[in-house]
Amino acid sequence: MDGKVVFYRIYDIGGIIDITNLKNKTEDISEPLQISSWSSMPYSIDASPYCVVKSSTKEIETSMGKYNLEPEIKVFSIGVVSINIRINFNGLSLDDLYNYYNLKIKKNDVYENFEVFFDELFNDIYKKLKHNIIDKYKISVQPEIYVVFCVHNSDDISVKK
Repeated sequence: MDGKVVFYRIYDIGGIIDITNLKNKTEDISEPLQISSWSSMPYSIDASPYCVVKSSTKEIETSMGKYNLEPEIKVFSIGVVSINIRINFNGLSLDDLYNYYNLKIKKNDVYENFEVFFDELFNDIYKKLKHNIIDKYKISVQPEIYVVFCVHNSDDISVKK
């Protein structure tokens, strides 16, 4: 079975984000946000504006091997940051996919939950955004966590016995 696993996290940032000023407010930031694109929607669609933040490729060792991960980070004006990471797979059984669901990353010779990787990305983005947060409020929800399996070749789906 071939396909990809999409790891998706949605974080509440604790306020409304003034994304129009993201490029202008970079004081106290050693590495300012690099915006790669802005949302473009017809005026008739009532959706939160967002921008896509550039993120460098990160090579990490996981419980399933080494991967070059390219996080896709979006900052929404409603006070949400979404982070998604895609990992391709091929030749796996349904049982093998469980290992991706519980993916671990190796840091300092110790395997940790994959959430640590997402939380570090979010904390880095938050430091760069905090000067642009208005109408602040206390965050009362945990990040929403989604893992999606997209199967491209279902002809050879198998289950180990």
